[in-house]
Amino acid sequence: HSQLNDGNIVLLTCLGISSVGELLNCSVYDLAAKAAIELGADKFICFTGKDVRKLGLPHYLPLEEAKLQIASRTLGCCSNIVSYENRDASETAAIAQIEPLFGSGSNIVFDLDTWSDMEIPFEIISGIVVCHHDISRSHLVDFEEDGALLLELYSRDGISGVCMIASDIYQGIRQARYEDVPQVSQLLQSFVSLGYELPCAIVNLGSYMDKVMVLERDGDVLACAMYSVLGTGLDEKLVVEINALIVSESHRNNGFGDSMLDYMEQDLRRKNVGLVVIVPTTGSSDWFVDRGFEYQGLANQSMVLPEERRHGYKEFAKLYSKSIVDIDSSLADLPAGRRIGF
Repeated sequence: HSQLNDGNIVLLTCLGISSVGELLNCSVYDLAAKAAIELGADKFICFTGKDVRKLGLPHYLPLEEAKLQIASRTLGCCSNIVSYENRDASETAAIAQIEPLFGSGSNIVFDLDTWSDMEIPFEIISGIVVCHHDISRSHLVDFEEDGALLLELYSRDGISGVCMIASDIYQGIRQARYEDVPQVSQLLQSFVSLGYELPCAIVNLGSYMDKVMVLERDGDVLACAMYSVLGTGLDEKLVVEINALIVSESHRNNGFGDSMLDYMEQDLRRKNVGLVVIVPTTGSSDWFVDRGFEYQGLANQSMVLPEERRHGYKEFAKLYSKSIVDIDSSLADLPAGRRIGF
């Protein structure tokens, strides 16, 4: 601690000496993991090779998902589960079964023999163990990628060939909060500048955040969606209009729009919404048609919309709608986003 406090870079050797003077070759993974935990490090970085590369790990792996992958490999479970309700129960049971292998509290378990028998690369185990003991992020960096470490640490999206295991929320979709107003306003401003209207002025966005959802990555809002409730339809279910669905220009073509739409539909289903309508921006109607929306004619003539809302559209604005159908109760009861990995 004193060396670090003085601004020095500390290099630990894996060579140790026993109480009787014997020279020991300690495991670098054991040493690095325990040092990171004892020091309360912010990040744990481990260079990896082809044994990790061939596993094809995703760029971002939440800690619980990483544990589940270990469970599926070691316990042979969670691979043939059909029901989401059963899958959740199996996930919980599987993770609970392997939890003792990572230790708890000040008891840091690093049983190399056990992990070796399971044929799981030590780099992955090290990353999971440190995150299990409250280190926020573990970065598994492929040593064959030039500049991978610098790009991983100093850019938002990192580089391919790197897997980050995180014990905190790195990326996910959630309900917007008041502190998101500046970033959401910036996204919506580009929408308004094209001549499209929102149900509220951007300066009043703070009072409308309960109807805004955001996709966040490491504190940055990369996409947002806004809706408004139009009233009750003939089936006594609510009718909702999507006012905006925007993905940051630098992060398009990554499936974020699909994730946002799926999240919104799942959330609205739980709120007894039966129909979603939208007047797409120029050039985006085909995208919504591909995702189940159907053309309903001109917006200013549609009986689906309240009269005051119809008058707010331009003369040739086209309306599209999609019914929010009921699904299996085991899915409907899940929090919004659970089915799509957020």
